[in-house]
Amino acid sequence: MLRKLRKFVRSSIAKISAIVFLTILSVIAGNLFAATKVNSAPTANDITCPPAPAGKMYRFIEGIDKCLVPLSQSELEELNDPFATKILRKGIYPDTVADLDKKIGDKLGYKPTTYIVGEGVQIPATVAPRDNIRGLRYLFTWGNNENESKIMMSKLGATSKKSMTEVISFDEKSKEYNYYLLRPQVPEFYAKKDFPFVWAYVGNGPMAQGTPAMGHGCFSCHHNGTPIMREIELPWNNWHSQRAITASTQLPKDIVTEGYFIQRRGADVFEPIIRGNFQEYYTDWLKKRTTSQNGVTQIRDVDKMLRYVTTNTTVNLKSTDVQSEGINTSPPNLDIAGVPPNDTFLADTLLQTTLGLDYKTLSVKLPRKEYDAYLKEHNFKLVGTKEFFRGSEKAFEYPGSTYFAFFVPQVPAEDIYMTQKLMQSKILTNKFVASILMVDFKNPLFSEKRTSLDKYAQQITTGTITNGVSSVPGDFVDKIKQTGAKACAASNFDNCSAEEQFLYNWELPDQEWKQITAKRLQTYVNSIANLEPSQRLDYLMRWSVKQQISFAKEPRFCKFFESRSLFPESDLAQTPEPC
Repeated sequence: MLRKLRKFVRSSIAKISAIVFLTILSVIAGNLFAATKVNSAPTANDITCPPAPAGKMYRFIEGIDKCLVPLSQSELEELNDPFATKILRKGIYPDTVADLDKKIGDKLGYKPTTYIVGEGVQIPATVAPRDNIRGLRYLFTWGNNENESKIMMSKLGATSKKSMTEVISFDEKSKEYNYYLLRPQVPEFYAKKDFPFVWAYVGNGPMAQGTPAMGHGCFSCHHNGTPIMREIELPWNNWHSQRAITASTQLPKDIVTEGYFIQRRGADVFEPIIRGNFQEYYTDWLKKRTTSQNGVTQIRDVDKMLRYVTTNTTVNLKSTDVQSEGINTSPPNLDIAGVPPNDTFLADTLLQTTLGLDYKTLSVKLPRKEYDAYLKEHNFKLVGTKEFFRGSEKAFEYPGSTYFAFFVPQVPAEDIYMTQKLMQSKILTNKFVASILMVDFKNPLFSEKRTSLDKYAQQITTGTITNGVSSVPGDFVDKIKQTGAKACAASNFDNCSAEEQFLYNWELPDQEWKQITAKRLQTYVNSIANLEPSQRLDYLMRWSVKQQISFAKEPRFCKFFESRSLFPESDLAQTPEPC
């Protein structure tokens, strides 16, 4: 059955990719996993679903399945990750975190490492009662030590309470991640509180792209089918870490007394695990798509490779390393340095570090007194809710901004890594990557203009590297020139189309393109850096709000915005309704 489903998925990919470009997504508030939940209200399909008795394994791939579908033993045999082989195949279906942890330890010998994340975990108990959920959830990894993750799990709230639980486990045979969910059966979930939970296989990594499952369930956040970074980068805003301790006096008593909470580790431990996971995955993914014979390298899935350059396949979040409240800095009331954070204003890692373009990044210091006054003048505040998802009833308001200042969307680490690998593999050239990145370069995120170039990428599925020269850049250029587009004039660059901007950069002399491109970038940086201080503060604060709102409005990414207190609210803009 699973083989038939995968055949159906591959067929869907072919049909969809032939019709339209689609981008991707995935779930857990705070990063790595998707915040596990069922639809907020029952649908007609839910009501007509037959009972799903506990003690069995099911499949429920949102976008494909309407109801829980029993999974046979032979279908389970097709899943080769450790969670499937050592737990589920043995007929073991743990319904609590403690039982799951024990079974993984007994059957695999793995030890758990726990992490804590929550948008409201730093809100004082004087503002929000301790029993407010504060968006708090656990992240577990299991492996031979804390630096290894063979199995991952996310769960909202106390481990002692039954709730949606997501497990991600890597299949060494297929080299893909498999996703599982401990979830309530439907429609009993809506009919009574004492509902049974069952385990369901909810998909694997390839389903995240170009299939009916894309943008649904786990893949509404795991846009590329892999564990995700989100804000897991220094200073790890919202995470328990060496930079921000989650105080037990502010959190629910049933959580802070749990052994898993007491033994929690910091996001500084978790970050290299997540980076290692996706880097290993993409290295293998790329290797499987290139074959060399007689001095010629054949490349397939070129269209899938190029999307990491032409689009934002997912999105990360990044703040400065300075606390928003002056009482929390050491010494108190430090100015807000490092504004805007790296890879938020421009794609600096790729442009400056990878491509070697000689310009200075925009990084200014906002005076503490003026920053605090601005937050107060424009009524910046964090708003918490009684339940986890941001559409639920308001529970509290807390004046100010996120714990670490200037928390905004960031160019994703996955796109940066893949772009670098494509260059190292000689599939793409430096000049070609620069020519794409300089299309609408002032918007490294959420650029409709640059994303429009993906329609040309979709027409290129194969390529070759002969004598060290890749056919991919030339094929891409040919597709654009076939439209009749011409390089635009430098003086009118911002008003040119995506095709015209690309050709302008592509046709710069080989000996001069780096200097000319760096000069354009530096001119833009200087236009902000040289503003009068109060103007610069206002510009950057409004820019940060604009980026947050763009994130909330973007259909591909808005499901990342699960907790209302992820970003501050203010009178500068109205936060969009939940998607």
